[in-house]
Amino acid sequence: SITLPGAEVVQFNDDQNIAGSVLKILFEMKMQSVFVEGGAFIISQFVGSGLWDEARRFTGRMNFGNGVADPFPSFRPDETFSFARSTLEIARNRIK
Repeated sequence: SITLPGAEVVQFNDDQNIAGSVLKILFEMKMQSVFVEGGAFIISQFVGSGLWDEARRFTGRMNFGNGVADPFPSFRPDETFSFARSTLEIARNRIK
């Protein structure tokens, strides 16, 4: 186990609502803003629970084959920005 100065390690059981549990702990720590960057499992936990305000998806122009399934298939961007080698899409959760 890695320890970092000022870091707090919290372990969760597989059957817990991870997104809700994480946000509850952060709220108790007086955190008001959270940036979540993760793989398909973590993203799907937050999206599936509805516990998100804004999502940003960067898509590159290069194709790496099959990859993994989109954890956010209902993603409907409110804004789209195109760059030379990628696209940024921003969606906002209006359901509160």
